[in-house]
Amino acid sequence: MEAHHLSAFIKAVFDDLEARDTFPITIVRNISIQIISRLQFALAEENLGAAFLEDPLLWEQVIGAPSFCVLREVVLNYFAQVAQELSQKKEQHYWKIAEQIVNYIEDHYSEEITLKTIASKFYYSPNHLGVLFKEVTGKTFHDYLTQVRMRVAAQLLKEGSMYVYEVANRVSYKNTIAFSNQLRREFGVKPAEYSARYRR
Repeated sequence: MEAHHLSAFIKAVFDDLEARDTFPITIVRNISIQIISRLQFALAEENLGAAFLEDPLLWEQVIGAPSFCVLREVVLNYFAQVAQELSQKKEQHYWKIAEQIVNYIEDHYSEEITLKTIASKFYYSPNHLGVLFKEVTGKTFHDYLTQVRMRVAAQLLKEGSMYVYEVANRVSYKNTIAFSNQLRREFGVKPAEYSARYRR
């Protein structure tokens, strides 16, 4: 469940309890304690900071809350902090995975690699990993891989020590025509023309 849906659900639970006006405040306190305890369990599973797990002020606020309204605010405020911490941890994890993929591409661009082969290495589904990668880098996996290959190809063509088909093979293009077309899309000229620019 998304954080904003869960927040709305918690609020609805308190609104419902308050509207019924049949539950004593002690029962609502116990419900609040259970909700917070479950949130803390989620934090512990994610190895998040002990400050969230050992906050005596939180329990004082719950036990000392004089009304449904105050209890609801205490629980919702705590939940907002938890949601923010989990979101930051998730984002940091995504950045780390994307960085590892970028490093893998830089090291293996000359090989036959696909999103599917990389996904299996990182224990993600290809679709999930593709979304994660684009969310972090702003590029699809394929576009990023192509950019790396074209950058390397451009450097090799500048050096002028290899034939076009050799450069194509170096960056994992078995078909020289496909390589030539891709380079032209990237730089506006064919490989031989690109290479000639730097041999004048």
